[in-house]
Amino acid sequence: MAAGGGEEFNGGDFNIEFSTHICPPQISSELISKYGVNLLGESGHMSAITICHRTTNCMTVWNEEVMTERNKLGDILIQTAKDICLHLFNHNEWADFINPKTARPFYGKHLDIRFIETDPRYLLFGFEFQKVGPCQVVKHAEWGTHAYVTSIFTSAPHQSEYLLEVLEEIKLNFKRN
Repeated sequence: MAAGGGEEFNGGDFNIEFSTHICPPQISSELISKYGVNLLGESGHMSAITICHRTTNCMTVWNEEVMTERNKLGDILIQTAKDICLHLFNHNEWADFINPKTARPFYGKHLDIRFIETDPRYLLFGFEFQKVGPCQVVKHAEWGTHAYVTSIFTSAPHQSEYLLEVLEEIKLNFKRN
């Protein structure tokens, strides 16, 4: 079980971790309000999936190497989230994700929603923050400050078979690569 009550899909030799959660009411009510439609699934709630990629560099330092890695991993996180969303769309579920490069919804980019990686709402999913001077960075339970995170929000139940299967498949693809 992940911190924050989610189900984890990770392992020691993986550089990516997925955690599924029942979306906290304060987040789901904001999304429903901003999207203007009922996004609750058949289960009566929304789900959240956090995607965390382990980084080579410590994120407490800001230099060219860290910026290059974040840009590369941002592209990977975006493609991974798009793949998961496509799978959910094929199961007639609503889904959108936070673009880690802009902190805005990917498909609903016109909406006034910001969800930066050190947003206090990530605490609801079991992440912690580490203060570095006037800034904060995400702190993963196992990887420390070697982490880059984003989230998917969906109407799919957080324990649905089709959701868990696609997360396992993607995780295995990361192991192969």
